[in-house]
Amino acid sequence: MSLVVDACLGRPVSQTPIWIMRQAGRYLPEYRALREKYNFHTMLSSPELAAEITLQPIRRFDFDAAILFSDILVIPEAMGKRFQLKSRSGPVFDAPVDSSHSIRSLPDADMEKLQYVFESITLVRRELDENKPLIGFSGAPWTIAAYLVEGGSSKDFRRTRGLMHSDPTSFSILMKKLTDGIINYIKGQIQAGADVVQIFDTHGGLLTRTSFERYSLPHLNRIVAEVKQHDVPVILFVKGGNSWFDLIKSTHTDVIGVDWSTPIGEVRAIIGDDVSLQGNLDPAILYGNTSRIREGVMEVLRSYGMGHRHIFNLGHGILPDIPLDSVHVLVDTIREQSPRFHSLEN
Repeated sequence: MSLVVDACLGRPVSQTPIWIMRQAGRYLPEYRALREKYNFHTMLSSPELAAEITLQPIRRFDFDAAILFSDILVIPEAMGKRFQLKSRSGPVFDAPVDSSHSIRSLPDADMEKLQYVFESITLVRRELDENKPLIGFSGAPWTIAAYLVEGGSSKDFRRTRGLMHSDPTSFSILMKKLTDGIINYIKGQIQAGADVVQIFDTHGGLLTRTSFERYSLPHLNRIVAEVKQHDVPVILFVKGGNSWFDLIKSTHTDVIGVDWSTPIGEVRAIIGDDVSLQGNLDPAILYGNTSRIREGVMEVLRSYGMGHRHIFNLGHGILPDIPLDSVHVLVDTIREQSPRFHSLEN
């Protein structure tokens, strides 16, 4: 097994494993060199390029897991809704899916259109050390629905929230279609060689607790239940869902991702020790000097305390202009200091 898989499942580990969200991407000079030659969709849809980008941070930082270079919006593309990635506004779809007619006419996700993702996974798994797991991922239904209904990014996704309340039947149809596609997509990733799966609900925290429980949670329950049938650990990350940890735990996910706004030790006290936690250093701390980074790492390690169910990560994705030396300090500090938080008695 591996440090990450063992920590996901609560097995004894000698040190706290680390990987970071968005570790394959634009903060790396080797990624930017490729980006000068190829547009985003070319890199995304080329198995060879996607595999190379996935492996770049492993070669440079020796993280304890690789995460596939891809995008959460490949599911809409498999439903015929192609997006463009614009530098200032983020992903933009040609037309929103914001009416009963457009939702009902949206086709099911065609997995044949995502074969390039599965091929990328196979290529990475061939080159990746057997002790390092490959993390596959998908967006959560709510987060993907938000982009589709808005037609792109938004500060508050109010149109999506409005549709959810004004036409709950159509919204439920959209969520079911997305959930079906996500389940099939994740199964394809597992069959191709993914060892762990993370579900990103990046905008889940915009919902009220009641709305999350009514409109989102049942679909997350379905996804987690389906994935766990394949004996692959599941990480569920709901950014901003800091008052719903009991609901997130009720999905029976193996790992709960924690953003940086709540000390991870407080989350552990709330949910207990029968589920693993991932997180939760504020990414902005990596702008600090060596002393501040080391201090920030130790704050997280001490907050979680003794035990084997902690996977170190940032509270969200790494920022694009973080100095590379800062990442080295982060990794080195965890490797040096985290063994003290593990013992055979835990």
